[in-house]
Amino acid sequence: PRRAFGLCATGSTKFLHGGDHVAEIFGYSAERIASLPEGWLSLVYPEERENYEAFQKSASLQAGGTPAAMTVRFLRSDGTWEWARVIRKRLAGDDSGVDAVLFWVITPDDQVPDPLREADAMFRKLVEQAGDGILLVDGVGNVLEANAFACESLKRDLPEVIGHNVLEFVPPEFHPNVIASLQRIGKETRVSVEMCHQATDGTIVPVEITVGALSGGRALAISRDITHRKQAERERQAKENYYRGLFENNNSGVLVLDRSGVLTDANPALARMLQKERAELIGQKFEKILSPDHRAKGSQLIEQMISGRDSFPDLHLVFQGKSGNRIQTYGSPTSFFDQDGHFTHGLLLLNDVTDLKKLENQIIKVAEQEQIRIGHDLHDGVGQLLTGIGSMMEALEYDVAPEQKATVVRIRDLLSQALTDTRRISHGLSPAAVKNRGLPGGLQLIADTVEQSRHCKCKCELDESVVIQDETMVTHLFRIAQEAVSNAQRHGKASEITLSLTRLDSMTAALVITDNGKGMPIRRKFVSSDGIGLRVMKYRAELIGGEFLIQTLPQSGVRITCRFPCDRLKGRNLTNRSK
Repeated sequence: PRRAFGLCATGSTKFLHGGDHVAEIFGYSAERIASLPEGWLSLVYPEERENYEAFQKSASLQAGGTPAAMTVRFLRSDGTWEWARVIRKRLAGDDSGVDAVLFWVITPDDQVPDPLREADAMFRKLVEQAGDGILLVDGVGNVLEANAFACESLKRDLPEVIGHNVLEFVPPEFHPNVIASLQRIGKETRVSVEMCHQATDGTIVPVEITVGALSGGRALAISRDITHRKQAERERQAKENYYRGLFENNNSGVLVLDRSGVLTDANPALARMLQKERAELIGQKFEKILSPDHRAKGSQLIEQMISGRDSFPDLHLVFQGKSGNRIQTYGSPTSFFDQDGHFTHGLLLLNDVTDLKKLENQIIKVAEQEQIRIGHDLHDGVGQLLTGIGSMMEALEYDVAPEQKATVVRIRDLLSQALTDTRRISHGLSPAAVKNRGLPGGLQLIADTVEQSRHCKCKCELDESVVIQDETMVTHLFRIAQEAVSNAQRHGKASEITLSLTRLDSMTAALVITDNGKGMPIRRKFVSSDGIGLRVMKYRAELIGGEFLIQTLPQSGVRITCRFPCDRLKGRNLTNRSK
């Protein structure tokens, strides 16, 4: 039906008869309209509501029952607006105050131009299918139109939304934000604000409202449900708080580096470890907080982290405390990359092992002293005793019967060999063996001693430019070479050993011991071992500020490398041979 007739109380929208027929032409039932907050007025287009109420009153005052007419828009149950011609006339002579009202829908599809109808249909379809709530509001926030999603999120029917002010859908604490946003509409073309709206069942839903200004003081408000985003933000914040707690309360020192090697964060434990304030550390170049002899190693570490290296076994770093003291640490680096594989930042976990290193140093000193004592005992005790026995055997050689002389000579030769071995062992145990000869002479002594065994060939390749004035360093390097050669003979069953002392650059040299033995049962190229001898070599290397590496060779054998700082080379150009 396109027309309907009814009787209303004079000057009001209360139907006395025919209300169900009028409701039907707009797609409602009379009961549904009666349940709306403002009854029939809820169906009138908000901007025309005031004029419609005035029209009703004026029609009731027309003299002689003259009819009054008005064209007005009504809200259909499907959310569309319908133009209707309303003709109202007071029934003459009726003392009960009754108006006759005719509703005539005047917007049939065939009266609308095709392009306009298609454009309007397309627009409405887009609005209705939008995944966000869309409201058309006037300058004070009264809702003129709303799509289905907006009604669904508010848990209200369309008539319960149209004509109502947006403040009714928002908890009171957000009213100032809404009012401020409405006031900004005339000054700004687009306003965006986060708030919450409240459904009829009391549900609070976080939303992001984007308001765009339209002509005539109206605005289009798009409401986007951000519940999942807020939940993700809360979860992310919880994780951040968790990891921040681990960072702040970790007993190990933790620092964060950017691509240029600058500290962007440091935890309290690191500040205590380095005896500095956090503010002093943040913004510093990583190399600057290291001990001078470890700064090159620090720069190399950053390059390796940026390149993606993920294995740093027993990374030893020495930092410089506030008073200039050396702080020894073991570090565990981790690199982080973005989706494109670009380095974003690095994290370094550090454990202070200064006291442990002092204890290790004391243990090595005690072991060194014990070796010296044993060497002296062998030289002064066993050696002298063997010398005396040898002299007695020489005298005995002339007193024995001829048939026993060969046996005495054999015993004398064995005593002589035992004396030679005892002296060799005692010299090896004594630091005088290297102090009097220097490191090159000490390495040559090791090679000569191995050659004398006739079971293994040993050669030295010595770079005369390597100069070491520190006697303690010389002793540690000598002991490393001794232990490496001993391991190659005893465990590797090597037949060839090479001792190499080479300068790598103006301030760095390397001691390399290579053998052709049976190698080591390891799975990685560079490893740390649980063997006591290897660990002692590693400790000795760290005590002199060096780097200790063990490498298995492709065919057979092992290469042990100790890189260490040496006296600066002056007056010569030297090609870097570190590779």
